[in-house]
Amino acid sequence: MSTVYRIFGLAMLLLLGLCGTGLAQDSLNVWEVARFSCWQEVRQIALRDSFAFVADEGSGLFVVNVANPQDPRVVFHAPVPDPVMASSATLGVAVVGDAAYVMEWDRMWVFNVADAAHPQFATSVPTQQSAEVLVLGHYLLIRGFDTNAMIYDIANPWLPTLVSTPQITYYYGADAANHYWFIPSGYEISIVDVADPVHPVEVSHLDNVNLVTSLAAYGDYLLVGTVGGLDVLSIADPANPGQVSFDDTLGNIQNVRVQGNRAYVSLQNGDVKIVDLTNPQSPTYLGSYAGDASTRLLAVNGTRCYVAASERGKRVEMVDVTDPLAPQRLGGFGELGPILDYQIVGNLAYLMTPAGLRVSVLDSGMTPRQIGWSSTPGNRVYVADGFAYTSDVSTRSLTVIDVSDSTLPHQVGALAGVFNPEGYASLGHYLYTFEQGEFTTTVRTISVFDPTNPTQVNLLTIGGSVTMPTQTIMRDSILYLGGSPSGLWMLNLWDPTAPVLVQSTPIEVFDLAAVDNFLYIASPGFSLDIYDISNPANPAYRNSLSQFLNCWTLTISAQHLIFYDQESWSFHVLNIENREQPVETGFYQAREISGKLITLSDSTVAMVRPSGYDFVVYGFARGLQAAPHREAGVSRFALQTCYPNPFNPSTEISFSLPRSEHATLRIFDVMGRRVSTLADGVLSAGDHRVSFDGAALPSGVYFARLQAGESVQTRKMMLVK
Repeated sequence: MSTVYRIFGLAMLLLLGLCGTGLAQDSLNVWEVARFSCWQEVRQIALRDSFAFVADEGSGLFVVNVANPQDPRVVFHAPVPDPVMASSATLGVAVVGDAAYVMEWDRMWVFNVADAAHPQFATSVPTQQSAEVLVLGHYLLIRGFDTNAMIYDIANPWLPTLVSTPQITYYYGADAANHYWFIPSGYEISIVDVADPVHPVEVSHLDNVNLVTSLAAYGDYLLVGTVGGLDVLSIADPANPGQVSFDDTLGNIQNVRVQGNRAYVSLQNGDVKIVDLTNPQSPTYLGSYAGDASTRLLAVNGTRCYVAASERGKRVEMVDVTDPLAPQRLGGFGELGPILDYQIVGNLAYLMTPAGLRVSVLDSGMTPRQIGWSSTPGNRVYVADGFAYTSDVSTRSLTVIDVSDSTLPHQVGALAGVFNPEGYASLGHYLYTFEQGEFTTTVRTISVFDPTNPTQVNLLTIGGSVTMPTQTIMRDSILYLGGSPSGLWMLNLWDPTAPVLVQSTPIEVFDLAAVDNFLYIASPGFSLDIYDISNPANPAYRNSLSQFLNCWTLTISAQHLIFYDQESWSFHVLNIENREQPVETGFYQAREISGKLITLSDSTVAMVRPSGYDFVVYGFARGLQAAPHREAGVSRFALQTCYPNPFNPSTEISFSLPRSEHATLRIFDVMGRRVSTLADGVLSAGDHRVSFDGAALPSGVYFARLQAGESVQTRKMMLVK
């Protein structure tokens, strides 16, 4: 999975002509172990044998083994090549023979799927904002997203060749049969003869009374789904199509698919109607499957139809249509997201999603596998002593869920009046919630001695806002928190029913981590600070690592401190055997923004991206001593993301060099043309910062490229005027 991800990133840079002669090392002793992506919006499904190939707009390509519909398994996932830029989206997929074609915005990715459970990346070719894709013989007919359509020749499946770009713009819902392409476009329908794909010809153009949503060809007939009902056209003579029937009893139709002599029609209310087409001029309605208001039909194969269910199609349901009079749900696949909050306890991951609390086990591959679920809503989760505590903004309440049996989590208690805590902590039979207001933070003390009847016992109001550490840090009943503007906060819990505030260290705190009697403080823009907390109520300053100015989140695993640098989008691993003098032993260029880090084991950490759609596990080598050039404080070759980004019209670009050498920093546009040279000469070792002024350039995407010797790094920038 991570191999495909790296191939994607490398291929994109190579094709842009920006890689030069070599790539800078982007990791040392750190690697991606596993990636679990929640489904965002299923766009298209291709079916082959017992596998479903799913194009998910935000998460990439999934391959699902559906041989056992009661237990479908994701066997392969290729994430979106660029998870940071919003322009990346996987919008279509088709499978022809042993080749799978994946439409990813402005590229087509080709996989060898001879072994469907283990697809192999084959090649990629540029496209023009590609989306839905249809197969007609050895041609791919591709819908352009706000651009012309495209036709690719795949006679050589591993080398798709663009043969024409018909000047046709259309929405989803096209179909193709014989040598005709049936294309919906708002209130219009185009029928295009593609017998000669190099010179496609529009043979007829129809205006429709209703908005056209989907088309499906059936012999000499074309079924037209509209917002007003089902229209049946005769296309025996494609140049002169004519209406043969119209049924307005179905109402708003979203999708139409044909399999054999039946049509499957999904409606706006979520129902899927099965239609007998024995007499196409007078279709007969057989049975229906009751979905929800967001259900839409995606594909039909044999005796199964596949429909996207839940908001924005994040889950796919499989329906058995063997008996068309009484369709039955078989099972489903796809994970509901986003992950709003999570906590790891042992090998269990507690994932809070809009659909409720999912309890998942982390298997040997470190990928969460759901084993239990509670529909209780919430946006935060905290787990302690066999109970999960969640909060819900809409109900302004705290919910207690018994998770002692992880396969059967169930609500046992609730407390009204608790408003969206920023975080939780616990001590014995007491739970503490931290609820942030406009200028103050309320610390609520709740007795959970009887979990079925949680009871508030105290309220403490603190001036300022609280920053909860990723993991609870407590020494001798002193709880450590981050606060603004007060800096490091400490709550004395000697009397657990009446917390007392102690204030300290007036610095901005983004996260905290502790091991033994040492506290590590991430203070963005300043440094990574180290304090001795042998006396818990009076932390003593010990050291600052001023070279780490952009720490965002911290965690500690055995003898290592792992932190995320928000400026360079990179993870760093420090050996802290000497607590006051950490030594960097590894790093990883993540190319994506990180959420909070949580330790999984002595050599693995997990994070969820802020969007909530990706749960990623990273591994790192243990017990390593730093190489001399990796000691904390010594610069390495690195090009940081410019700030601000997007920008108008100027931005600053920071970079570091490990030694004095000749270096160049140039700016390129998306066509690979150099538009500016910011540095070209011998530069000293250490950190550098230069300004880039784009006032004379048009809005768009640009690339900053730093090269020194064989080392090259590239960063994407967005100029918005």
